[in-house]
Amino acid sequence: MRYEARFWVCRLSSGWLCPRSGFYRLFEASLKLHFYRRAAVVAHLAACRRPGDADVQSMQCTLAFRAGQLDQAFSLLVPRLQDGDYRAVERLLFRTGSRPQDAQDRLLALEGLSTLHDLLPSHRCYSLIAQSYLVIKLSDTAKASSLLLSIHPLVNQLAADDAVYGCTASNRRNQAKLLISLCTCFYHLAVLVGNDQALAWVWSEVMEVASKLRYPQLNADACLRMSSNLSRCLAIGALIPASNVPDAMERTQTELRVVEEAVRRDCLSQSGDSFSKTQENHLGLMVNLQESLQQLRSTDVVTRDMGIRRTSQLLNHSSFKELNALLAKRLQQCHASMN
Repeated sequence: MRYEARFWVCRLSSGWLCPRSGFYRLFEASLKLHFYRRAAVVAHLAACRRPGDADVQSMQCTLAFRAGQLDQAFSLLVPRLQDGDYRAVERLLFRTGSRPQDAQDRLLALEGLSTLHDLLPSHRCYSLIAQSYLVIKLSDTAKASSLLLSIHPLVNQLAADDAVYGCTASNRRNQAKLLISLCTCFYHLAVLVGNDQALAWVWSEVMEVASKLRYPQLNADACLRMSSNLSRCLAIGALIPASNVPDAMERTQTELRVVEEAVRRDCLSQSGDSFSKTQENHLGLMVNLQESLQQLRSTDVVTRDMGIRRTSQLLNHSSFKELNALLAKRLQQCHASMN
């Protein structure tokens, strides 16, 4: 009701009764409610009242990206980045409704974003992550292979920084969470293109990362949020053939138990509740993953097949459901060689 009143006061007064800071707040609220036409109205009224204002440029930039007007969007974005204004960038990266409607335009927007000089290093990483999941959805194996080459050195760079393992920054600023997010999209890309070497490398890397995490120091909310992807990355040990790493499954299961214990100890309140509300049931996923991995080791064919189906579903964090079949095939091959 409050939003409705604010919007119509702004609309009917042609913006005269809307304070300077009110335009952007109303624009953000419109986008959050998926009222994109209203967001455009607010941006237009703000431009009439305050042409050239930073808030106006940021609004116009977001709307241009969503409309697929990429040249205009980037021309508006460059001066914003030079002034340290990352609002349009973060809308593009973290709000899928603010991205171009066409899949190829979305990919072009994210590719262009990742090349900009004044982009924050973390934003560049998240741009590559967003590109990865789009490429997986498009099943573009050529671009997937290219992204593996781009992400590999970023994982190495973050993993080499000791400060990452006790990072106290919140959610999207947290370097440990960013590292795990990079590793998560990396293994999805590796499965898509069938790159066994990349898959084995990222599992080995995450096993080492997990052993270095200083859970009591980490931001509790960010740690909880990254725990499900950390568990997924560890669980890809189930995709490593025993002929390559004989104890991969044992090491994976051991480390998953360690992670769950650490998260319960350091990321939850004394009542056992999370410090913040998250959309994903992170603890539930960790428990389910461990159960499905145990099923993979069963001598009963029905139980093992159920474990293959469950594990492939839990490991697939993308919206590309066909990846389940690729994961299941790998799991089947590994268990055929183990039994």
